[in-house]
Amino acid sequence: MAQAAKLSAPKDYAPIWPYYSFFAVCMGVLHLALAGIGTWMVVMAHEAPRPEVEPVAFGSSVAVVSVLLGVAYCYAPFAPRKPWAWRYHLVLIVLGLPTCVLGALPLLAFWLRRDARRMFKA
Repeated sequence: MAQAAKLSAPKDYAPIWPYYSFFAVCMGVLHLALAGIGTWMVVMAHEAPRPEVEPVAFGSSVAVVSVLLGVAYCYAPFAPRKPWAWRYHLVLIVLGLPTCVLGALPLLAFWLRRDARRMFKA
């Protein structure tokens, strides 16, 4: 029988890195999908017989914030391994807490450990 392939990172990476990368990409995709929903809200509000301001304002604000967060999360796995990047990732984990507590809370606990800091020389 063939051995099962393990999800592993290079030796100089912290053990939490593959899980963080997965979290960041999932959050990025989620926020980009929310941007599409916000845009859809704006389009549907304009097609209504009597357009109102609230759906347009809410939909456009959701779209703008979601695009910004989606780009920030999708960039995260490709950020350089420098001290500022460790703090950048920490901020993204904290921003993910309201969305995905069960994923972000353990990730935050492991992110604050020395091996993750050592990876970024922070």
